[in-house]
Amino acid sequence: MASPRRSWSLSLLPPEIIQEIFYKTPAEALVLSKPTCKKLYTLITDHSFIYKHFQRTQEHFIRASDTVQIMDPITRKISVSPVPNELLRHPFKIDTLVNTHMVHCDGFMLVAYDEPEVEIYECKTSSWRTLDVELDVGVIIMLNCVAVMGNMYWVAYRDEEVETEFIWSFDFSDESFKEICFCPPSYDISHLASLNGDSLSLLKQDEVSRTIEVWVSSKLGDGDGDVSFSKYFSLSGPDIPALRIDDEAARPVYCFVKTKSVIVWCVGVEGEGDKVCRCLTLYEIDEDGVRNDKVTERDYVHDYSRSNLCGYVYVPSMIPLPWVGE
Repeated sequence: MASPRRSWSLSLLPPEIIQEIFYKTPAEALVLSKPTCKKLYTLITDHSFIYKHFQRTQEHFIRASDTVQIMDPITRKISVSPVPNELLRHPFKIDTLVNTHMVHCDGFMLVAYDEPEVEIYECKTSSWRTLDVELDVGVIIMLNCVAVMGNMYWVAYRDEEVETEFIWSFDFSDESFKEICFCPPSYDISHLASLNGDSLSLLKQDEVSRTIEVWVSSKLGDGDGDVSFSKYFSLSGPDIPALRIDDEAARPVYCFVKTKSVIVWCVGVEGEGDKVCRCLTLYEIDEDGVRNDKVTERDYVHDYSRSNLCGYVYVPSMIPLPWVGE
């Protein structure tokens, strides 16, 4: 006689096994789940678990154009959703698209507007606050910006010293702009990102040889306050593409998944003559050159210069916003 079918419950597993399962569960799935077990609900709503889940979640790419696209750079799967009305420049005209200045910050996407003053949005009061800070008009900042450990960072230069790049920061603790350190004086083309949540990375490429160098800063927020860059690795080969084909093209977005390897989403060109088009291509590049590539989008009308960046690094998160009344 066959034995009766056994049922089991996730809550019967050891706590450390449950945590490990949930750490590997996408944030979207955990947010949508509504566990009836009090123990499981307490776990996924615990602040410590939420932040550890965020730290262990693989970086994604997010891109906002006619739609919002979120890509897993490992699986290359892309989810597509409509652009939120709040990001449309005109609520009744889709072709006005979205504001193109965004930055990822601790699980949130911050949207910036091109105004000649500095404002901070306070979630707890749902209001904007204009800062009384003196801006250095001689500092030219590049539009790609990253947020690391609660502060904002840009690659910048002074208008009289174009070839000398440095890291420019906005410190939220005292609400001031600061010059952090000089960038390594190697190749001219620089792209900024974060690394491991506590450091900056610079991806630099030579325009002629197309050799790529990746530089990493010392940890931000260390007690001595001194920040410097050291070379992490370099990549070269005959098949490495130009990560920015011209000065008008959108800047690439990149992340690290494997050692001495980089995944880059950038603008490329296909075809010739009247059949030429610009395309977005995802490359995985390591010490052997281009490991694989995939065209994710082709555009025969636009040249992608309408966007400053091909996309943004984004980590899905369950971290709640401190809304009014909380």
